[in-house]
Amino acid sequence: MRHEDFNYKQHGFVGHLAEPDNGSDRAVIIVMVSPTHVPFEGTLNDKKTMTGQSVATWKGEDIPFVTADFSKVKAGKYQKHQDAKCKVTGMWVAYHDAYTNIEKVKSAKLTPDTSGARILLIAGDEDEAWPAEYSVRVLEYGLKTAGYSKDVKVIIYPHGSHLNGLMPNREREKKLYRMIPLIGMMYRTFGKYRKENLFYFEKTEKEIIDWITSD
Repeated sequence: MRHEDFNYKQHGFVGHLAEPDNGSDRAVIIVMVSPTHVPFEGTLNDKKTMTGQSVATWKGEDIPFVTADFSKVKAGKYQKHQDAKCKVTGMWVAYHDAYTNIEKVKSAKLTPDTSGARILLIAGDEDEAWPAEYSVRVLEYGLKTAGYSKDVKVIIYPHGSHLNGLMPNREREKKLYRMIPLIGMMYRTFGKYRKENLFYFEKTEKEIIDWITSD
C-alpha cells in the first residue's frame, strides 16, 4: 500500500492518500474530518467574491457545487441560530442557508457509497464554522440506505469544535501542532470546552492512524 500526506502549505488542503502499490482509480480508504456533504462554489482570496466555479474538479471538469453566499454575512461574527446548539459564525449560517437549495444539493451531493472504500467520518456536534455533524449524518444516512457493505465508522464528539483533527504527521507539522491551543481560541466551542477538544484532537489522530493501518 502506498501512503501520501497532503498539507495546507504545499497542497492547499489537508488529506491522506492510500492506494495499492500498482495504483488504482478507486479509493480504498476515505477519512472525512469536519466534512461537508457537497462541494461548494469557490471564492477569490477575499473569501467573499464568488468565482462561479466549483472548489473540486474531476478530469479537469467542475464537479456540481452548491453556492454559499458569504457576501450576506460577516464570516467571523458569532450569533445565535435556531438550528445550532451553540453560537455559530456567519460562515456557518452561509453554509446552513446553502443547504436549503434542495435541487442544487441533490445534484451536488457526494456519493461515497460508490467508492467501495472503508469510510471514517468525524465531526463535533458544536462545530462553529459549518454544520459538520449535519453533513456526517447526511452521508451516514446515504450509506445506510444504499446498503453499503464496506466498513463505516462515525464519530460525533459532544461539545466538539470545528478544530478537532489534522492528518497525522507530527514531525512535519510540529510548528502547527504547537500553535493548536492558540488557533483553537478562534473557535468559541474550543475555548469553552478546551480540555475536551484537546483530547478530541489527540483521539482523532489515533482514530485516523488506526483506520489507515488496519485491514
